Amino acid sequence: MLLVVTVGSIVLGRVLARGTIWLTPRIQDVATSVIVQFLGTFGVWIVAERLHISGILTMVVYAMSVARTAPDVIPARIRIPSYAVWEVVVFLLNALAFILVGLQLKPIVQQLDRAALLGYTRIGLTVCGAVILVRIVWAMGANVARGPRTPEGRRHAIVVAWCGMRGTVTLAAALALPADFPHRDLLLFTSFLVVL
Repeated sequence: MLLVVTVGSIVLGRVLARGTIWLTPRIQDVATSVIVQFLGTFGVWIVAERLHISGILTMVVYAMSVARTAPDVIPARIRIPSYAVWEVVVFLLNALAFILVGLQLKPIVQQLDRAALLGYTRIGLTVCGAVILVRIVWAMGANVARGPRTPEGRRHAIVVAWCGMRGTVTLAAALALPADFPHRDLLLFTSFLVVL
């Protein structure tokens, strides 16, 4: 089932991205283009949920596919204002994700005794360390695989390793878990620690 959901999400994200990439350059009005982008984005999520595949994975694949191609096909007079709108929306959604996690985290922490809280913290810090280590290995490995190793390339890889970490997708994935999901409280707590 995991394989079906993963492959289905990737395929759906790519197919819907192609539709967006085909449609968006044909819209000449900035406001209409932004509205279509918003409706398309929410539509992708709704379609994925209706098909019982991962809305988050579908959205990530969709967004990456559109972002990679959009600068080549969307005129700058539409792209630049829409980027400005999306920057504000992303900022607000990030804030909302942290607020939602904070609202859910407080009752979780209140119900834990000292030993359980220490156990949750230990697990969270272990996962955090693993995430940081994997990110560093990934960025440095990509630098090595690209070709000639230079001090400048190494410095860039170090910056990418530390600055490229994002938390909103982690928080969204944790918040999307059903209330009765096994160890949901631990996953929320851990995702919060990793992001923090």
